[in-house]
Amino acid sequence: MKNRGSDGKLRRQAERELLSASRQTLIDSQDTIKLLHELQVHQIELEMQNDELIRAHAETDAALNRYTSLYDFAPIGYFTLSPDGIIVRLNLIGAELLGSSRASLVGRRFADFISSDSRAVYTRMLASAFTSHISETCDLALVPEGLNQRRPYVHIKAVVDESEGMCNVAMVDITGKKIAEDALREMELNYRLRAEEQLSKLSQAVEQSPNSIVITDLHGIIEYVNKAYTDATGYKASEVLGHNLFTIQSELTNVTTSEELCRFLTSGKVYRGQISCQRKNGETYYEFAIISPVHQADGTITHFLAIKEDITQKKMMAEELDRHRHHLEELVTIRTSELVDARIAADEANRAKSVFLANMSHEIRTPMNAIIGLTYLLRQSHLTPAQCERMDKIDAAAQHLMAIINAILDLSKIEAGRMELEYVDFSLNSVIDYIRSSISDQAKAKGLTLKMDVDDQPIRLRGDLTRIRQAMLNYAVNAVKFTESGSISLCAKLINENSKGLLVRFEVQDTGIGIAKEHLPMLFEIFSQADSSTTRRYGGTGLGLAITRRLAEMMGGEAGTESALGQGSTFWFTARLQQGKTLTAAEKVEMPMDAEAQLSRNYAGAHLLLAENNAINREVALDLLHEVGMSVDVAENGRIALDKIQTNRYDLVLMDVQMPELDGLAATQKIRAQSCYSDLPILAMTANAFEEDRMNCLSAGMNDFIAKPVIPEALYSALLRWLSPEKRRQVAAESMVQSTGPSQDKTVNAVYESVDKDNQDYPDLLNTDSPGSLHLLTLFADGHSQDMKHVLTSLIRGDIQRARRLTHSLSGAVAILGANRVLTLAVKLNSVLCQNARVDECIALARSCDHELTQLVQRIRALPEESVQKESSDNNIDPEWVNKQLAELEMLLVEDNVRASRLVNDSAELLKERLGNDYEQFVERMNVFDYEWALERLRKIKSS
Repeated sequence: MKNRGSDGKLRRQAERELLSASRQTLIDSQDTIKLLHELQVHQIELEMQNDELIRAHAETDAALNRYTSLYDFAPIGYFTLSPDGIIVRLNLIGAELLGSSRASLVGRRFADFISSDSRAVYTRMLASAFTSHISETCDLALVPEGLNQRRPYVHIKAVVDESEGMCNVAMVDITGKKIAEDALREMELNYRLRAEEQLSKLSQAVEQSPNSIVITDLHGIIEYVNKAYTDATGYKASEVLGHNLFTIQSELTNVTTSEELCRFLTSGKVYRGQISCQRKNGETYYEFAIISPVHQADGTITHFLAIKEDITQKKMMAEELDRHRHHLEELVTIRTSELVDARIAADEANRAKSVFLANMSHEIRTPMNAIIGLTYLLRQSHLTPAQCERMDKIDAAAQHLMAIINAILDLSKIEAGRMELEYVDFSLNSVIDYIRSSISDQAKAKGLTLKMDVDDQPIRLRGDLTRIRQAMLNYAVNAVKFTESGSISLCAKLINENSKGLLVRFEVQDTGIGIAKEHLPMLFEIFSQADSSTTRRYGGTGLGLAITRRLAEMMGGEAGTESALGQGSTFWFTARLQQGKTLTAAEKVEMPMDAEAQLSRNYAGAHLLLAENNAINREVALDLLHEVGMSVDVAENGRIALDKIQTNRYDLVLMDVQMPELDGLAATQKIRAQSCYSDLPILAMTANAFEEDRMNCLSAGMNDFIAKPVIPEALYSALLRWLSPEKRRQVAAESMVQSTGPSQDKTVNAVYESVDKDNQDYPDLLNTDSPGSLHLLTLFADGHSQDMKHVLTSLIRGDIQRARRLTHSLSGAVAILGANRVLTLAVKLNSVLCQNARVDECIALARSCDHELTQLVQRIRALPEESVQKESSDNNIDPEWVNKQLAELEMLLVEDNVRASRLVNDSAELLKERLGNDYEQFVERMNVFDYEWALERLRKIKSS
């Protein structure tokens, strides 16, 4: 039991000791761990320090590398020399300067590379550097190894490093500088030599100068004169040196005294002026002097230099020229005044000519409007062969008359600069085809062969087709006229093309009589022909060639001829044209019908307003418009036209320009002032055919311009342009197309014709048996019988404008009737009214004209009665002819043919007799194309 207790104690004690040992072991382990941790931290710190050292070594190596690069590649040679001058280190530039590699130069003496004449300087510099330990510099000449032919110069700076006991040397190549300095010294030497040479030349030039040269001090005391001065004055140099320049022999004109001049020059200014001088012999002469101050390097003025030119002869010549100039100025003034007066007179004459041509154009074309219309209408009716022949002769004569009028007007427009070119697209073939067709009948009649030569290329051109045709036709007509046998060739070819356009040459060659060489220069002059015999045999005015040349020049070309007597002629002209638009395939095959047919087919029944104050011209226009089925209202003046436009809807308005109360221009402006009528086509119809008249009409708001006398084709073409909505938009978008005027390709002209019956100057107009003619005569008698009485009243009241309008209207009307006595007096009265003649002279003419007009009206009043009596007594109305007329009218009404309206007008008297009181309604329904009602009424007449 006791042993078990002892053992227990021992075991507990052993456990306590073991526990204590374990605790101590644990404590020791913790200390060990702490120590290990501290060692680990220290190791980390050492590793970081090692990294820092590595980075420091790397940076040092990099800096060393950078230093080495800078050292080796610096543009300055660097050397390290021992005290005895041995090369220890050097960079690449230094090795290059010494002409060898760096390795071969280390250990060699630096002095071996210095020229002998610079070696002593180097030795002193090196010794001084080691002795004073301060930087030393010098310039040396090197002798590089292997480069004995070259001696570079260097600038050396030596500094001793006391720590190493070495001398560091920096070397800069100054060879270029040294060469430049040597060259500069040589240049200075050469310049000094040249300056001395130039000074010698300058001295010779001054001495030999033709101008006097004087040098004075600041007080004007002469210090130098050249030979020219002594020659000019007669003084020797010894006689003037030391004397005052301005008191010896000069009298300055621009200054008062020599002191004043000295003060002027001392201020730095230069004197220029004329000097009056005296020679030694007392003779006066004149010099032009330039006296200037002489400045030294510091800017001070020490001397005056005078350069003087003897101008005595020039002054005398200038005075003589002044006298001549003044005389010439007087002559020029007189001549200028004369030229101004002549120009004013020429301008007045030119204006008078323009006014005269405008008046003549208007006076001629106004009556021709009615004549052309009536001629056209008569040619459409049933004429006998004899009547057709007479109408052909009238037409031919009218064509000739209008050609002459047009030529004169064209030439006048060209000379006055009022001819305007138009631009349309066309082809060369079309020009030649037109000329060929125009002269083919005449050529065929004479047995002449027509040949054509056109450029093979289908060229499309843009230019004034009308003027080109006119010029070419002038040549072609002459060729037919002067060629009795053989042929005529028409040629058109492209000559060249440049930035200005295409140059085209047109030619007409014939085998005719030819022209003598001496007559060629005058061919293109106005009113000129080859000789008088030509004029007598062939006729002509001599205007065609003159117009052709001027047209060619307007189109940027020329005109000329080659001809020999008896060998034919070649007339040519050129024109500068533009490239035209190429036609599409559809456009090439399209063959449009004529304007009259298109109007009849597409626009019959269109509602038009005709504003025309002349009754006869109204009748002619109405016939032309009814011919193509137009429905027309009439207004006698612009005021009535305005009223009718307000109450009716019209597709188009034909507006005369000269009308009473309100003229066509003012009426158009009032119409255009209302926005609702902005699209209403208004076409001018006037005998004033000049360009400014057309422009006035367009400026007033009119859309187009139709010149009187109205040509049916022109009228119909204009109507077609503006009745068609598509064409109207096209024309409105483009520039206005000038209406047919005096230069049309085809002109139908009227002829004045009067028949003297019973030795009286009264007409047998057209055919007094014709109801239409009787109607026109009645219109004249009713509308104009009191014209001269109204003129007399207007003259007494002083209303000259109204007198002019009445006289003008009467002139146009009586011209149609061919009443020469009334026409002559009316034209003369209109002329003196325009010239503002005395009132008593105008009244005397008006009374004479009224007397003749009264007799004419009395004659006309008798004509219808005589004709009716003759018609009744002869009873020459054939019933069969009446039935035929009615049957034809019925057939036309069934077909809705617009010719029915024309037939109604032609058969007015017949219908009046058959219709009685219903005639007016019948005509009214026909005018609005109510053919169904008219057909029903006509059938009732036939059945009754």
